Amino acid sequence: MTRWLSGLFIALVVLSACAAPAPRVQPTPTRRAAVVFPPTWTLTPGRPVTPTSTWTPRPTHTIGPAATPAASTIFTATDEVFTLEVPSNFTAQTGQRQVLGASAERQMNYAAFSAPGTAPQPAILVFYKWPNAGAISNDNAWEQAYAVASLAVKVCPVTLTTGDALEIDGENGKYIGYVDGCGVQGELVGFVHRGMNFGVLLEAPQPVWEEWRPILRDILGTLQFK
Repeated sequence: MTRWLSGLFIALVVLSACAAPAPRVQPTPTRRAAVVFPPTWTLTPGRPVTPTSTWTPRPTHTIGPAATPAASTIFTATDEVFTLEVPSNFTAQTGQRQVLGASAERQMNYAAFSAPGTAPQPAILVFYKWPNAGAISNDNAWEQAYAVASLAVKVCPVTLTTGDALEIDGENGKYIGYVDGCGVQGELVGFVHRGMNFGVLLEAPQPVWEEWRPILRDILGTLQFK
């Protein structure tokens, strides 16, 4: 498994290397608003994580109580790709980030949702439209989703656990469980809908994961394609 996932990292790097060189233009400095994510999410490229069965997750700070979810509201700001019912007291952010290289063809779109309170809190990250690293289907989409998340999202060492099939609005995707070195536990979901790649991270602090897992699963179950 480790060799196969390592191959996916290499394939993503090859995608970047094969792009036609762009003319060199001096960049114009711009200021961008800061984007705040849960502490185990950093949407920047080039930070691969190798899964290991020997890593013992160690929280880097005290984990506070998780917030109680409020009544849900329908979130629609996803490029008219999908809708999701999210508790109204969750924070929500959307945008695009590069997976590798500087080409817009190697970007992914994301929508991030997090419970309020002192981080880390239960959270969901949906990322989609990333570039394929070889053939992709609902059977293997989770593997490419894991590779993309390791390159562009997760910054703490990840240990994969067990997974199974999971249906998302009619698509029979798959998920894999994980724990990371920041004291977070979760599931990574991968699937394909009408040729578009999707990955989802559901996660919460380890002490409250079993309590929040069905809640986060129920939120994901409201995802509907437009």
